[in-house]
Amino acid sequence: RARRNYIDALDVIETELGDEAPERLKPLRELVRIDILTGETSSALRRLEAALEFGSGISPAERALSLAALGDYSMATRRVEAGITRYRAAYAVLAADDATAAAEMFANPELIDFIPPASPVDRTTRDSSYEWGEITVDFKISANGLATLAEVVAATPPGLMDARYQRRLLESYYRPRFVAGEPATTESVRFTHRFRYFTPLVE
Repeated sequence: RARRNYIDALDVIETELGDEAPERLKPLRELVRIDILTGETSSALRRLEAALEFGSGISPAERALSLAALGDYSMATRRVEAGITRYRAAYAVLAADDATAAAEMFANPELIDFIPPASPVDRTTRDSSYEWGEITVDFKISANGLATLAEVVAATPPGLMDARYQRRLLESYYRPRFVAGEPATTESVRFTHRFRYFTPLVE
């Protein structure tokens, strides 16, 4: 549904404002984001690249956000060097206009393709009572956007989803933080997430 909504919004923008309107960039970025999370491909990536190449009147902030979205797609498709190159370009474009905004945009690493692991509740269609659990994981993110040293520091209930979350976080890619225009390691990242679990499993 989200994909359909953004496609419809893009159609309206192009009809009302034209095929080169800068307003096209946001729905195109969202479509690229959906492609990342679903693992599907569409024309959104190519259209966003073309919009940046041939479009006019694009603000530095919009260009930086769009370049970063292209970097995210590269990272999610395991093309790390291409992703880092896109991020450098995004940082440079924004820093040339507003150095503070560039530093803020890349101040912290961001999850790109993380999808929470399925809990026992998610894997069944049976109607049964469940409760909400929570897990907190600390880990390190390299300058190349890879996680290491994932350690569960809190979990309720303990042990139920620990290994699944550790594995999924280590398999995911991240947009690294940048310092003075270059990717940098983040020594400590804390991630907290909620999940559902069947009450009988912890009795």
